[in-house]
Amino acid sequence: DGMFIGTPIEQRSRIADLLIDPKASARMLGMFRRMERFDRYRPLYEALVVDDFLDVATTDRIHDAEIPAANGVFTARSLARMYAALATPEAFDGPPLISPETMAEATRIQTTGDGRTGDTVGRDAVVQFNMRWRLGYHLAATSAGVLPNGFGHFGFGGSGAWGDPDSGLAVAMVLNQVAGTPFGDTRFLRIGGAAIRSARRRE
Repeated sequence: DGMFIGTPIEQRSRIADLLIDPKASARMLGMFRRMERFDRYRPLYEALVVDDFLDVATTDRIHDAEIPAANGVFTARSLARMYAALATPEAFDGPPLISPETMAEATRIQTTGDGRTGDTVGRDAVVQFNMRWRLGYHLAATSAGVLPNGFGHFGFGGSGAWGDPDSGLAVAMVLNQVAGTPFGDTRFLRIGGAAIRSARRRE
């Protein structure tokens, strides 16, 4: 309950209004435009700056479509539960959401470099650090360190989640703000770190 990609009309009253700080949005757009002048940062600009994005993101009609990369609507509990079911299927009754073989492939690190230098481990050409990309997922970073077998994803506004089969944990943070940072919201790193440290103290 509380998880949609393409939200039914009868559920839309549950969606929190998006909070947009025009000054913060203008600052971010200005930063991106300055970055465009540098070859190293041009991929970041081209990936994240979309004409009229905020106009599209803030209309109710965006929920008419199913756009997994752009219009998911979740509660933090529902998103964490989905990641828990993926990371620890044995803890749930019934068949797994995804077969073990498909899940193994989806969470296998697919990138070996930044696409330019041929390095075995390198920076992502867009965000400029090693994201350890899987198929739609990336590394699970926390203030307690990167989880070696963890996988997750966060969006531009800062919402995101991860699951970790080693610890059996899944953590999610859901926001209704649009102007986050290109790298998510750093509060999520601290929340994830607190969860990991708490779990370790219970071992």
